[in-house]
Amino acid sequence: EAARCRVPSLPESNDDELKSLRARRVEMNAELRAVEEEREELCLKIAQPQHTVERASRRLAVLNSVRGQRLVKAREVSKRQRLAEFDEYVRENANYFVKPVLGPILTPMECAHQTHRNMLSQSNANNVFGAYVTQTKADYDKVSATARAMRCDVFLAEKSTWSEPDVSHLRELGVTHRLDQTFDAPAVIKTVLCNVSSLHKAYALKSMPGAQV
Repeated sequence: EAARCRVPSLPESNDDELKSLRARRVEMNAELRAVEEEREELCLKIAQPQHTVERASRRLAVLNSVRGQRLVKAREVSKRQRLAEFDEYVRENANYFVKPVLGPILTPMECAHQTHRNMLSQSNANNVFGAYVTQTKADYDKVSATARAMRCDVFLAEKSTWSEPDVSHLRELGVTHRLDQTFDAPAVIKTVLCNVSSLHKAYALKSMPGAQV
């Protein structure tokens, strides 16, 4: 009985204390979030200069390359002002594609003959030279929204149907090439150009009088 008397009496309710502790916990969590956000912002600011330098260095390397020069040309011809930005997006995400996304179409095209280059220029719409080619539906779905936002064109060619044609039977008529033979490019690029611009239905003739043409 004497020991029981010495035991301090228990409060009837500790609701007020619990309420105070909960409020303090909320306050401390808010402070912690603010500190974390500030830390992330500082880390981003610290990393940003290096990221900017690396990105600028990569872009400079591309612009100094043959492909970079053709990229600039494709942008000028196709009037796609954000083509370089979209190209960087494609290159940075290359590891996420099922198959390589090719483009702009002008960059892999190799045509040594000036007359043939003129023919190709006349036979294709300007925007085609700045377009990209995806080889799977999954890759097309990945890039199409970004392409639309940057006003760039993307074609889907899941299967390459192009093969080297034989026009030897037309040589006596003055035909030297079918137009899709006048340049080197991956077969999938030629497939797209035949589908879009019907290059397989256009012919290059040797020099001859107008009446013979």
